[in-house]
Amino acid sequence: MKPEQPDNELQRLAYLRALNILDTEREQRFDDIAYLAMSLCGTPMAVVSLIDRDRQWFKSCFGIAGRETSRDIAFCSHAILHPDELLIVEDATLDQRFSDNPTVTGAEHIRFYAGAPIVTDEGYALGTLCVIDREPRQLSELQISSLKVLARQVVQLLQQHQANQALRLSQQKLVTLYNQAPVAIVMGCVDTGRFVEYNPEFVKMLGYTPEELSRLTYSDITPTSYATLDQHHLQDVLKTGRYGPYEKQYIHKDGHLIPVLLNGTLIETADGARLLSSFIQDISEHKHAEQIKDDFVSAVSHELRTPLTSISGALGLLVNGAVNSQPEKMHKMLVIAHKNALRLTQMINDLLDMEKLIAGKMG
Repeated sequence: MKPEQPDNELQRLAYLRALNILDTEREQRFDDIAYLAMSLCGTPMAVVSLIDRDRQWFKSCFGIAGRETSRDIAFCSHAILHPDELLIVEDATLDQRFSDNPTVTGAEHIRFYAGAPIVTDEGYALGTLCVIDREPRQLSELQISSLKVLARQVVQLLQQHQANQALRLSQQKLVTLYNQAPVAIVMGCVDTGRFVEYNPEFVKMLGYTPEELSRLTYSDITPTSYATLDQHHLQDVLKTGRYGPYEKQYIHKDGHLIPVLLNGTLIETADGARLLSSFIQDISEHKHAEQIKDDFVSAVSHELRTPLTSISGALGLLVNGAVNSQPEKMHKMLVIAHKNALRLTQMINDLLDMEKLIAGKMG
């Protein structure tokens, strides 16, 4: 008899696929449970079976060849229809659900089956832990209880597998981010100043080989003029657990200076070591762009101020009577032109003063 499908079949299959357990290699921990079930129940066969859409797949199996069968002929397909019950078939030839089953009438010669559903906390019956015999038989209450307990252990293993998968994925993402990050990520020892760990971007930024960096300290790559500033931020991180952002410079292997922006946090390990985790951004292009902008503003402002000063001076002379007999309308126009020239001159002076203020050149 072809088995029905559970009412939550779509959700059940989605959960099963999300485990990423199907078609994985055999594992000792699953084999141990199947072997223990087979030994406790005294059967020649035991299987950890998972019911996929069209097949029954074996995560572990003893006494049965192959790793899967059609779902239509699987005893376990019937067992998952009643998640709270153990399906026991003492003699399959006497059960109308299985009497014409190919595994009963064929070479497998299955007669006895007992399957404990593998049920998740969400209520999804994913498959069974089952024991099988080629002779009709019965199970004792202790054997039935033991099979149920072992089935729950399979659930724990599946959930652990899922957690491990999620952990591996998370670790893979972090490793990818660490290796491909466009900023340098550095772990250094607070007490020695040595670099404990660093990503490829830090190596690229400074031009040293990883082996060379492992022999250097923060002081080796920092101009001495930043000693006081660095000490100030080190005290910050020791007090608050964080430091930055602040700008400084590093010394490249070839000697040129690299402007950088730093942020960091303090990490204390279980053995008491204090590590400084830093995020370091090379801001050379940003600084170069700022310099171009500043030079442009300064050049334009000075180029404008010189002719405007001349124009303003000439207009001032005209307004103050340097030329006699000005028509009244012309005099009014000259006054307006003079005021606007003075206004433009003041705007240019203000712009230059603002650039000086931003650059820190004004007290």
